[in-house]
Amino acid sequence: MQRILLLIIIGSCIACNRQTPQAVEQSLPIEENKYSFDFNRSPALATVLDQSADQNKLIYLDIGTSWCLPCQLMKEDVYTDDSLGDFFNENFINYMVEGDKGEGPDLKMIYDVKSYPTLLFLDSRGSEVARKEGAAYHRELKKLAQQALASRSSF
Repeated sequence: MQRILLLIIIGSCIACNRQTPQAVEQSLPIEENKYSFDFNRSPALATVLDQSADQNKLIYLDIGTSWCLPCQLMKEDVYTDDSLGDFFNENFINYMVEGDKGEGPDLKMIYDVKSYPTLLFLDSRGSEVARKEGAAYHRELKKLAQQALASRSSF
């Protein structure tokens, strides 16, 4: 029953808007072993870009917030999937940013983020290869990742 309720909520609010609620929760750091995705813990995208160039991988960038329900559902349901995590860890440098903290506001402006979550695939120069505004679940996220990988090979 809870899953059905969550799906109804997601359907009515696929992406959170830019307005922050009055009481924004403190963001929690990425916990060890919580996710199957190996999220880079760097405080700066520049470091992730360098790692992307060194490893010849695209970057998967999730810009979300701690108060965004679809963001939290992705963290709980998508980023804990072992099979999807293996695929992303093999093919991408995974990076998660709080849109309203740290370098998040700068990245929000640079990548014209209008809603949360915004899911971006970037090359090692920081250029967008693919984009999704709003939550993406298992099949949709993997399909988007495959499209990003395919478009990369056409460069």
